[in-house]
Amino acid sequence: TPPDRAGADRFGLPARMVPAAARMLARAGLPVSGLHVHLGAYQLGPLPASGPPIHSVTVRYPLPVARFERAARQLREIGDALGGVEWLDLGGGWPTAPELARYAEAARAAVGAAVPRLIVEPGRALVRDAGWLLARVIERRGPGAVVLDVGITQIPCVMWKRSPVTPVAPRLGAIRPTDLFGPLCLQHDAVAREVPLPPLAVGDLVWIGQAGAYGIAQASPFIHARPGAVMVEGDRATVLRLPASDEEELSSQDEPLLVGPDRRPTLA
Repeated sequence: TPPDRAGADRFGLPARMVPAAARMLARAGLPVSGLHVHLGAYQLGPLPASGPPIHSVTVRYPLPVARFERAARQLREIGDALGGVEWLDLGGGWPTAPELARYAEAARAAVGAAVPRLIVEPGRALVRDAGWLLARVIERRGPGAVVLDVGITQIPCVMWKRSPVTPVAPRLGAIRPTDLFGPLCLQHDAVAREVPLPPLAVGDLVWIGQAGAYGIAQASPFIHARPGAVMVEGDRATVLRLPASDEEELSSQDEPLLVGPDRRPTLA
């Protein structure tokens, strides 16, 4: 467990319990070869004082470099207490490319000299800013609100962070705070709120940024089918995934739940 999250997370093993756990593993013939910690960026916030036990998500990204330094130092100390390990893994949560090298160098320095193999998992740092979701305005809801053809099921990360929104072809007109809603029958289906944008009309296209990490994997076919995906390299575009059709989404069901005597689908 990260040094500042002990007792607050359901993940990880508290540092004080690692030696005992290592001894149990050794007795089972499984010596500890390395240690792993994952700082991440999405952390559970406080539960509401009343109501159902829903969770809120507090996002802090990028995390302060000092958190990585403390985690690296703790891993080294635990590894030394175990008599040495072959590798240390500092997990994910790293900042995007401009800051990544500085963070990695700080973590390496915190581990110290004669370190074992040091592993990092900078997945989001590498691909977050490379992904953009293209959406179309399908309805207006007043001068400062529009509805898009994509919602929180296509880009769920907007439920806990603000993603940049950029019109493909900006119109002339005054910049005003604009709410962008999705097409789902959910009151909380909001892609972005109070984004300073020029006027938007039905049919306009907008880019939703920072969609490169987890977006495709987490997209859901709830109500609306999942969008396609295209990879752009210079002047070359490659289709990675075609937009899903209703037939494709329904074809995974082996047999209709309601069938008539002739084994054909029926509504009664």
